[in-house]
Amino acid sequence: SILDAVSMSRARIRPFRHNRLDKLESMLQRAESDGGGVLVVVAPDPCDVETAYHCARVTVDPQRPSGRLLWLNGAQHSYVDLADPTHLEFAYARWIGAYLDALPAGPLDALHIGGGGLTLPRYLEHVRPGTSSLVSEIDPGVVKIDTEQLDQAFDDLGDTDLTDGGVVVAR
Repeated sequence: SILDAVSMSRARIRPFRHNRLDKLESMLQRAESDGGGVLVVVAPDPCDVETAYHCARVTVDPQRPSGRLLWLNGAQHSYVDLADPTHLEFAYARWIGAYLDALPAGPLDALHIGGGGLTLPRYLEHVRPGTSSLVSEIDPGVVKIDTEQLDQAFDDLGDTDLTDGGVVVAR
């Protein structure tokens, strides 16, 4: 039965997904006890990498071959153009970029809470040479993705603190 398959798959499923299996199992039990039919749909796993905090993947922008989109937990999280560090795809990044551009010329001291795809540290490195960036990224898996898939090394963009942003701000 489907319930047996769900129960047997628990050993192979990542631990944080067990709550999803609990919900599925409960739904199947109700349907079976009500004498109803059950439709099961199997979808591809949206994860390329499962980090300590996120289900993550990187996709290529079909409109911009050098563009990369970092997805965390199924949501678009960061956009990086590998060929153009001044390209800010997301509106929030453009707003921050516009604000930074309006500041007096020269290098800045910047604290980035969450590294994501390192879009803004890259931007600052390019438009404000000499800027000192401290990136607080709690998830080492995101750092690994940045290095391996987004051609970004934290060391090239400034210092990295692998702790919660709230802790860094409180210092």
